[in-house]
Amino acid sequence: MERSHLFLVSPCDSGELLPSTRHAGLSRRAAFRHFVDRLPPLASDAHRLEGVLATARLMLGVISALAYVLISRAWDSGIQTLLLAFILYSGIVWSFLRSQSASWERFPVVLQAADFIWAGAIAYVTGGAASPMLGFFIFVILEAAYRWGITATSATVAGTVGFLFVQTGTGLLRSVHLFDMAIASAANVGIGGLLLGYMAEREKQLRDEITTIARLTALVRAEVGIMGSLKALFPELLRLFGASAILVVAQEPRRGRLYLWQAENLIDEPVRFGELVPSERDMYLFPMSGAAWYAVSAASGLRPAVDVLSLESDGRVVQNVSSPIPDRFAARYPFFSLMGVSLGFGGEWDDRLYLLDPVGDVRQLPFILRLARQLGPVLHSVYLQGRVRSRVAEMERARVGRELHDSTVQSLIGLEMELAAWRRGMDDASPFARHLSGIQQRVREEIVGLRELMQRLRPVNVEPKKLMNYLSELVDRFQRETGIAACFASAVDRVDMSQQVCCELVRIVQEALMNVRKHSGARNVLVVFRQENGRWEVVVDDDGLGFGFTGRCSHTEMDGDLRGPSVIKERVRLLGGELTLDSDPHRGSRLEITVPGVAHV
Repeated sequence: MERSHLFLVSPCDSGELLPSTRHAGLSRRAAFRHFVDRLPPLASDAHRLEGVLATARLMLGVISALAYVLISRAWDSGIQTLLLAFILYSGIVWSFLRSQSASWERFPVVLQAADFIWAGAIAYVTGGAASPMLGFFIFVILEAAYRWGITATSATVAGTVGFLFVQTGTGLLRSVHLFDMAIASAANVGIGGLLLGYMAEREKQLRDEITTIARLTALVRAEVGIMGSLKALFPELLRLFGASAILVVAQEPRRGRLYLWQAENLIDEPVRFGELVPSERDMYLFPMSGAAWYAVSAASGLRPAVDVLSLESDGRVVQNVSSPIPDRFAARYPFFSLMGVSLGFGGEWDDRLYLLDPVGDVRQLPFILRLARQLGPVLHSVYLQGRVRSRVAEMERARVGRELHDSTVQSLIGLEMELAAWRRGMDDASPFARHLSGIQQRVREEIVGLRELMQRLRPVNVEPKKLMNYLSELVDRFQRETGIAACFASAVDRVDMSQQVCCELVRIVQEALMNVRKHSGARNVLVVFRQENGRWEVVVDDDGLGFGFTGRCSHTEMDGDLRGPSVIKERVRLLGGELTLDSDPHRGSRLEITVPGVAHV
């Protein structure tokens, strides 16, 4: 088998071809340009469909003319003129579509009407209901089916049947046989046309579903991670279903952490992410029969009546007698209609996708079930890749921390001990001893700073039940390493917050203690964790120099005046909490961090 190749010849820097390749390059370039000039313009799907129908129309005219000659073995002048005119009309339409990259909006409607008129004229001239040219009506019905579906096909079939009866009505008194033939022809055309319309409608729906699922699946990409994929996916799902909000809830099987991604049509931020507290699991992942279901609120009030229809994985429909939707869910997310489906997020996960107030009805359940079966595994794969990258980054930070501890910190500790040994053999009042003392103090500060850096590099994974012990050990370590008297106090026994919020609170306390060591000059610091009025509160109180101003500032005031610790402010804002700062240069400072009782990031 011979192989053909396409070569692109590039000019040199000066814009000219090399002398040895100029002639061949020009000929190849000319051939390539000739090939490109002959390429038809890119067309839309609708224009491509019209091109296929135009080709079929032209073939129908030519084949019908040949068939009529072979069957009748004669050539009637009237029929000859009519068929040749139809072939000429088909050729003009075909040429027009080949030369145009787009058609006007009503062009298919005009062609449909013209083809119906042509079919009626050809059938009338060649024998009406007994005409062998009824295939022209079949072509018109096929056009309607492929263009618009079952509704337009039914209208076209009705018009065809009506034409056949009207056309044979004048001969009804002359021949009962002609009337019977009209009924038979109308029945054949009607049944065949409706079947074609139904099959074309289903095929079009299937093609649209496959295209939609492929387009949505392509938005899930590993390089942007699970959050970036959902930011691209959620707006498309909201537009596709016309929903007011979308929620995705998933719980890890191993650690039991519960995540929530949500987006609404009326907010600027496309996707919000948070980790839910364990007590909220039953509010989102309540038991529901069926793989997909559709709920409609039948009344208003504190406990609305809800009708639920479920769809099993095998296609069976289940009518739920009573709604299992919790009142807490309905209170937090008021809805008139609610659609839910399991994503199959990794097989072992408990997960759910909710669409609030979708425009469609229960007939969309099969499609959303097929969509979930495609999106779920892809999203889970992207999530796992993100977890692997995160784990690799944590391991790399831990490795850097170990290297700092084994090399840099140990070397600095040895240097500090050597400086201390030199000082012991000197007079403390001598200038050189005072100089060594200053160097020793700076080395000690660098050691503490490196240990704080190592602590921040170390991944923080604190479960709610271990939060109090972790904070207590953190404060004790701070006292040992800095020499500043530190105390941790808490009367809380049980913490009901997500693991991610616990980690953020630990980071806030770490940052606050580091600021105390670096900037406050304090001798004493107190860290308090407590719960008041259903809200969690962390207090860091020291007797240092304060923040350079006297008084009490709220979070908003600090943002406006660019005051306060910026890192802590950002972390508190991420938790949806409030930061208050008391500062007095003579008495120290007091940080009060308040977090909602059910806080999630």
